[in-house]
Amino acid sequence: MAHKSYARAKNPPPKRNPLPLILMGIALVLVAVGAFFLFGRSDNEPPKPVETAGRPNLAVDREQIDFGKVPVEQVVKSEFELSNTGDQPLQILGAPQVEVREGC
Repeated sequence: MAHKSYARAKNPPPKRNPLPLILMGIALVLVAVGAFFLFGRSDNEPPKPVETAGRPNLAVDREQIDFGKVPVEQVVKSEFELSNTGDQPLQILGAPQVEVREGC
């Protein structure tokens, strides 16, 4: 009798469950978002002044103020705190420039 050889059928690799990987990804995103909100700079905090050596440096306590909707006749006022964080005298030459935007 002739000897017949049979090829063994290879078993396909078992399918992996993607659920643990998906849950780990979601947990990582939640930790990153939580860290951003916990350690991120708040809009209410003024930026920290940068110390500058060898020249004057103007630091402003905020970049903008939002008054919301204001009627044309109503007068609004605001104050900005300016400081020189450099080690040389600061001179402001000319009138300060103020930009008023409508609808922003």
